[in-house]
Amino acid sequence: MISSAMRMQSGAASRRAAPRAHAERRVTANAATAWQSWDQYMTKRSDVRKPVKEELKLFDEIGSAINTSAATFKPKFIAGTASEAGYKQVHVDKVPKAVPLSPDLHEKLEAMAMIQIREALGLPEDAPLDVATTSASTTDINAGVCISGFVTQDGAYKKAVLAVVVAETEREASWSRLEGLLLHWACASAPGSGWHMPPVGWKAIRPTKARDAGGAVQCSFDKYSVPGGASKIYALVMELPLSGILRSGGITFVLKASEAQNTKWLKEAASQRDFFVDLQSLPFYKV
Repeated sequence: MISSAMRMQSGAASRRAAPRAHAERRVTANAATAWQSWDQYMTKRSDVRKPVKEELKLFDEIGSAINTSAATFKPKFIAGTASEAGYKQVHVDKVPKAVPLSPDLHEKLEAMAMIQIREALGLPEDAPLDVATTSASTTDINAGVCISGFVTQDGAYKKAVLAVVVAETEREASWSRLEGLLLHWACASAPGSGWHMPPVGWKAIRPTKARDAGGAVQCSFDKYSVPGGASKIYALVMELPLSGILRSGGITFVLKASEAQNTKWLKEAASQRDFFVDLQSLPFYKV
């Protein structure tokens, strides 16, 4: 143990007169700060000095405190991410809990996405659709996101049709914290890459409200009530020509939510990054 290793030097110290310990070398040890105490001591102590009686006692105290606290010790940081802005460490109490969507909620959101696509394209309710669907949860607000889409042919050109559906997974207030929800998006060649404006010809089908947000586009959602439930569902459908930058890659986005005039930018909880939809992986469906 640490205390035994420290005692090995006591013989050398006892054969000479022990000078008085310098005040700056005194460190108080306790279980809560044992690791910091040891680091503080080793930072201040000169390598050429021999331990004095007071220091040898401190060694035992620190060793005992470390042994006591080792079983329950938790590091100050548990994760780190590197980016162009530098390296960022995440505090234990700042790590969000990514709550996966329940099968029930996923099915509801997927069903709403299918309804939105059919109605936006004027298809019958029972029209079969070959779509790809993915779901995720968001940061900051307990919300679930479902994205469904496919690629179809428009004359000589291909286009992707996407439905984005959002709902709170847990209702923590009498009002919706997703009120005024916006899809803040752009095109990207890969997850985490630069944002680019979409090619000419894209359009918001339902609802049609969209605006240029300076290097990105913001689209509004329609809001729907859930039968038998207090939560609201937010949905939109958009159409994207697979041309220009969208010949490869896809779209990247965050959700802009305004809770009591407090704007939140919601990302994907699992990755802590912007959402990304690879349009090239969508199935082809002939409308």
